[in-house]
Amino acid sequence: MKDINDLLLEKEAELQQLEKEIEALRLSASLLDQEDSSAAAETNVAVASPKSPVAAPSFEERTSGIIVSGVPALRQFP
Repeated sequence: MKDINDLLLEKEAELQQLEKEIEALRLSASLLDQEDSSAAAETNVAVASPKSPVAAPSFEERTSGIIVSGVPALRQFP
């Protein structure tokens, strides 16, 4: 059995790594957005960007399909 302090240090290190990865992804996304904006300006094409993030469907929404053999079927999304 692991010592709780060792486990806590391990999880904190994982959290720090994830925070670095998230920051890198945010930076990459902003750079890609700038590239898209400059490319659109060069070609005079409007770039559609979402105004708000789209929420993932809830479990109830995903499983509110037809019940097959007593098990609810997941709805298929295009």
